[in-house]
Amino acid sequence: MIAFSVYVGRNAGGSPGVAPTPTPSPIVSAPCGSLNFGPALTPTAGNAGKHTYSAPPPMAINTAHHYLVTMNTNKGTMTLCLDPKLAPNSVNNFVFLTRNQYYDGLKFHRVVADFVIQGGDPQGTGSGGPGYQFNDEPVLGEYTPGAVAMANSGANT
Repeated sequence: MIAFSVYVGRNAGGSPGVAPTPTPSPIVSAPCGSLNFGPALTPTAGNAGKHTYSAPPPMAINTAHHYLVTMNTNKGTMTLCLDPKLAPNSVNNFVFLTRNQYYDGLKFHRVVADFVIQGGDPQGTGSGGPGYQFNDEPVLGEYTPGAVAMANSGANT
């Protein structure tokens, strides 16, 4: 299973929200400060909305750049700042799936007030994923309010 979690520091509501629609963007906003962003990434052709892949994507991101993601939901907009230096495979995976509109139409399947929201499972149960796994990356910091993390189903998944 590959999903993402956003750790929140305030009430996140008690029911699943409507699907995030992430869009990588080169525009710098307050949450990311004055970081170095590359050019905007456009959606890839041919895989729109595909939910199963046979293998993890090849490394395709520039690890010297941060990635700004805007997620539009029915509860508002969230801005994520992804740093490949902290988790290059996870950021590469998230960018790949986002560019292929993998997350479009999915729901947050887990919402725990004042703790976490979790999404990214096309089955909506927390046990699905894109059909592949990749090795864990060491956690280089603490999960603080607003932190984004990649969930998994066990060691090296």
